[in-house]
Amino acid sequence: MTVIAPTDQHRPRATFPQAVHAEWAKFWGLRSTTYTLGAYVLLALGLIVPVSYGAADEYRQASPAEQAGFVPAEVSMLSLQAAMLPLLVLGVLVVTGEYATGAIRSSLAAVPRRHWLLAAKAVVFAAVTIVISTVTGVATFLVSQRILATSAGVPHATLGDPQVLRAVLGIGLFMTAIGLLAVAAGALVRATAGGIASMVVLVAILPSLTQLLPDGLAELVQRYYPTLAGSQLVQVVSDPAELGPWRGFAVLAGFLAAALAVAFVLLRRRDA
Repeated sequence: MTVIAPTDQHRPRATFPQAVHAEWAKFWGLRSTTYTLGAYVLLALGLIVPVSYGAADEYRQASPAEQAGFVPAEVSMLSLQAAMLPLLVLGVLVVTGEYATGAIRSSLAAVPRRHWLLAAKAVVFAAVTIVISTVTGVATFLVSQRILATSAGVPHATLGDPQVLRAVLGIGLFMTAIGLLAVAAGALVRATAGGIASMVVLVAILPSLTQLLPDGLAELVQRYYPTLAGSQLVQVVSDPAELGPWRGFAVLAGFLAAALAVAFVLLRRRDA
């Protein structure tokens, strides 16, 4: 009896909802997911305690002019930059983990259109990240403001204050956008170390280097640099010289869309 092996044309292929379901299972099946998300939450909440006490001490020692510029709500944002690294690592690993093990070949064979695979990974990552980062952002705000409120003579903020709710909830959008940039970086570089390094350069190193530019050029670059512009969304008090919260986030979103578009094109053209 002759057995005819199924060809690629007759092999069952996954639909997009099935691809999302499979990526959801793979996402939570990795130990790195629990470790990195746990590290993000622990860093954000753990660092906000000493940061808040430090901010309270600085306020009491500041001059009246410096105290006038103190924005209590923004204290809760100070631990987020350090906590961002685990999310960047997770975003890169969502893609590069399969390249490292060779499982990407099976995944691409199972999905009828290659860009569906990357889209499914991005959807799962975004859904999880926006929930985790929003809840964590609210928690860091409540913790920091509680510490400020119990510090004698130090003002504190509430979610009902002007622009505070937008800034606190904006943490989820901002962190998700940055994390999706890491997903795009992973798809473009296809190597974990390279993807993480590229994100560190993009998020941390290049923004700091803009300060070395001539004043006029530095202001222009900082205004439109994607991550700096997007961070306006989590600031309570906007600088009139900046783009503002939503226009700034639109710049970040446009950059993210371009990065994902390039990643989609290259995924379709390159061999696994």
